[in-house]
Amino acid sequence: MARGRPRQFDEREVLRSAADVFRERGFAGTSMHALSEAMQMGEQSIYNAFGSKQKVFERALDQYSAESDASLQALFGPDASLPAIEACLSMAVIRAKPCLVARTCLSQDAEDPAVARKLSRHMRNVESAFLRALDNAIDKGEIECDDPVKLARYLNMTVVGISVMARSGMSKQALRQLVDVSLQVVGRRPPDEP
Repeated sequence: MARGRPRQFDEREVLRSAADVFRERGFAGTSMHALSEAMQMGEQSIYNAFGSKQKVFERALDQYSAESDASLQALFGPDASLPAIEACLSMAVIRAKPCLVARTCLSQDAEDPAVARKLSRHMRNVESAFLRALDNAIDKGEIECDDPVKLARYLNMTVVGISVMARSGMSKQALRQLVDVSLQVVGRRPPDEP
């Protein structure tokens, strides 16, 4: 039996390209033509490889979440504590671009049960990362906190908020001020501004 032609694309790269389109336009606003151009694949090739626009979206969201979670690994380190939390929040400002997860949460796309489960899993992963670092910070005496779970949720909200505010055009300086406020809530005072 003859074998079909092997795939001639890097799946991770084409899904990153798809995520960029979905992040900018949302699921409903993204056409197959736009995906085809971004992914540099014919529409039929996309259907053959992924099955549907919905499946491309779900796979792109999975990959985007996994890559976002990987950027939080410093928070899971055995010694991760307050400096890791600050670095994570600072990185959110440096990257300051629209987030596919935040965009999807704010759209009707989040009403799809499969998508809602993926978003919930991502948010739980981020919260767990912050919680681990907060627990370490408490153990090291860097902060005092009666309810680290609530504080982890607050930090998760801060990361999402930075993405949303960046999309609205807020400057990096203003975003950094949001990080400083969040660090005050955690228990660290921001450095004196010049």
